[in-house]
Amino acid sequence: MPFPVNAPFRVRADLARLAGDGMAPPSLVQSDAAYPAYARIKRAHLGDAARPLTRVLAGADPERVIGALAAALSAVARSQPDVVAAGAGGGQAGAGIGPTSDAEFVLRRAALGLAMGPEVRVRALAACAEPLVERLAALPPADRALAAFSLAVQEDLVLMGWPQWPAGSGDAGVSGPGLVALALSVVFPSGWDPADKLGRGLWEIHAPVADGAPLRQATAALSRAMVDKGPFERFVWTLGTDPGLARWPQPSPSLSPPIARPASQPAPTDAADLSDLVFRCERQVTLGLPAFGASLFLIRVHVAPLLEVCTDPQRRARLVASLRSMSDDVVAYKNLQRLRERVLAAWD
Repeated sequence: MPFPVNAPFRVRADLARLAGDGMAPPSLVQSDAAYPAYARIKRAHLGDAARPLTRVLAGADPERVIGALAAALSAVARSQPDVVAAGAGGGQAGAGIGPTSDAEFVLRRAALGLAMGPEVRVRALAACAEPLVERLAALPPADRALAAFSLAVQEDLVLMGWPQWPAGSGDAGVSGPGLVALALSVVFPSGWDPADKLGRGLWEIHAPVADGAPLRQATAALSRAMVDKGPFERFVWTLGTDPGLARWPQPSPSLSPPIARPASQPAPTDAADLSDLVFRCERQVTLGLPAFGASLFLIRVHVAPLLEVCTDPQRRARLVASLRSMSDDVVAYKNLQRLRERVLAAWD
């Protein structure tokens, strides 16, 4: 469980390069024993019309989306062949994508309870025969490629791209919206609706972020770096009382009563009792795909009880200092008013 808590707290516009250990390429995805739980949730979204597993921007070039995902799959396969493998079709990084190409996604995963064998092959254009893959076959090609990639990893995926493409059109438009969300597979959002982000530019996506002026001002530089450099890694964190991996937007507390706790989990009455609090962290990796004027954004969500994450005084002190240094706007944006008071009362 990462603990990317710094004091003083600052919203930063910089990107940290993702580094390997000197013996192996950097890990673009984080794969662990919790994979089946993530994959089951993702599979359930295959049949969810309201919150589908995949969303592709209307008008986006499907061959561009498929080609970019296939190139990203190749990069993941080079670093972690136990998770996925690049297929022989259009799946090689930098390979040309044309009307007759068919990117192949080979998922090497013994997915418990997912009706997937140790190796499953999904072609973006060809018919499919395996039980789970039959469901993928009903999707349009770009959605199929995105769903296959998403089911193979624990990360949520967002494909960002220049609004003007193919190569040769330059980065026109970068001074405005920056990269635009072309396709996404997000089922573990942290309080936001994925449907609201599709088709939006990087500047607009960052617009609601409290103290986010540095992010918005760096839209052009961030967009170029995300496509042409990297891969990069960054972390965001927050506190909450919901232990679920997914935090879909809820109605404003002023418009609806608070959600009642189960009888088996009474609300703490002692101000020092933090047993119901959880630490939520996102590891965000950006993988540049310059051949497609795009970048793949991978988001791995971690959630754990706060008392298990902050077992030592040093972490508790750092968390207290970070919470104390947050501006009122950030506290409101993260909805941390009451939780911050509780943590400070218990540990300050």
